[in-house]
Amino acid sequence: MRDRLLKAMEKIQTQLLDPLLALGTARGLDARHGGFASAPAAPAPGETPGKPLLEQMAALYFFSTAHRHHLGEGLYLRTATDGFAFVMARFWDDAHTGWVAACDAGGAHRDASKRLLDQAWAVYALSEFGMASGDIRGIELA
Repeated sequence: MRDRLLKAMEKIQTQLLDPLLALGTARGLDARHGGFASAPAAPAPGETPGKPLLEQMAALYFFSTAHRHHLGEGLYLRTATDGFAFVMARFWDDAHTGWVAACDAGGAHRDASKRLLDQAWAVYALSEFGMASGDIRGIELA
């Protein structure tokens, strides 16, 4: 029974998890603007694509969790660390505290409102990142 379970787990890893995680890292980071790539949306003329906080925090959680489950041999932690640096630099509102709802692709605040769901995802993602990386800032902010 144990051997069957181990073989099934190996099959799930190689046929499902590895390809999904590879796709996530290939498309995960926005090399041009920083942070995680957002779902494609057509911006208004002259406007850069937006980056919703919820998407950024969900991706941070995803890559942090993958690393905590010993996947990616450090790649997912590096991806999460890059994403963490972006959200720290672009989404935190020093003046009023809290996380703004959306930035443009370059990080300028597009929607400075504070939504409860966004703040909750920030708590989840930052605590997971803190546990994955050992970076105390994630846990302190959560």
